[in-house]
Amino acid sequence: MPDYPIRAASKLTGLSLDTLRAWERRYRVIVPKRNNRGRLYSDQDIQRLTLLRQAVDRGHAIGQLAKLKDQDLSALLEAPLSRPGSAAIQQEGRTKQSKGEELESILSAINRFDYSRAHRELGRLAALLPPRQLVYDIVLPLLQHIGQSWACGKLSIAQEHMVSGILRGLLGTLLRLHSPISSSSTLLFATLSDELHEFGILSAALLSVGAGIGVVYLGPNLPPQEIIEAARKILPRIVVLGMAQMSGTNDLLKQVKQIVQGLSGVAEVWIGGRLTDGFKRDLEAVGAQPLGDFHVFEQHLLRLGAKF
Repeated sequence: MPDYPIRAASKLTGLSLDTLRAWERRYRVIVPKRNNRGRLYSDQDIQRLTLLRQAVDRGHAIGQLAKLKDQDLSALLEAPLSRPGSAAIQQEGRTKQSKGEELESILSAINRFDYSRAHRELGRLAALLPPRQLVYDIVLPLLQHIGQSWACGKLSIAQEHMVSGILRGLLGTLLRLHSPISSSSTLLFATLSDELHEFGILSAALLSVGAGIGVVYLGPNLPPQEIIEAARKILPRIVVLGMAQMSGTNDLLKQVKQIVQGLSGVAEVWIGGRLTDGFKRDLEAVGAQPLGDFHVFEQHLLRLGAKF
């Protein structure tokens, strides 16, 4: 059986050299052989890459396809598109629709309590966008709108809970789909006792897996000792705690200090949220690393080997 160098594989599959390297590095769709001149692709590799390219052309996300077997990819391609407006055409349509219009469509559905429409639109965007773009273009702006509307009394508690349920299920599913097969670093995500707001850590976890970093997601409202015990068993590189509070209380700092001390020599502790400068200094004083915003978080991920 012949082996093909990467340029020949690119021509045979219709994939660019950059795409080939990215799919292999981030999603491990194949593991080509190597010699002193570089990668070598078998006929089976070429066949799988071609199937993946065809499925992506139909609008499926590579992160969702990467774990499928070749026979599953073939079955997916043999199935008819559900309707003319399905994924492949929706991808084309998205280029004609602004991010503002996409958000307006979702918010309009929420205002009408149209759960199915809001769920369907968010699911469509999740299938089309890579994790980082989904977080920055859709999830974070949506949460900002929801928070402002709720604060002004324009959104009911029931509507806020509806959005929470949709996003929690959606982001949880994407975490499983995009989790890297192997990673040199693992991050553990949680919030402290009585902290019920989890969208910050969900979004940060999604950014992490999209950058090839391993994630363990524990969720909200956990006592410090539970987090410590979990981390001692999981042995993550970093424990990331999300906070909605901008400034700290003695009890909050006491919880953070307990976790930092309990994980000394085991893991770093990072704190995410819109924190005041004074609160950041307090967190640093007890040995935690305040993050501030998602861009700062991504800068810290780079030293862990993140690939954006």
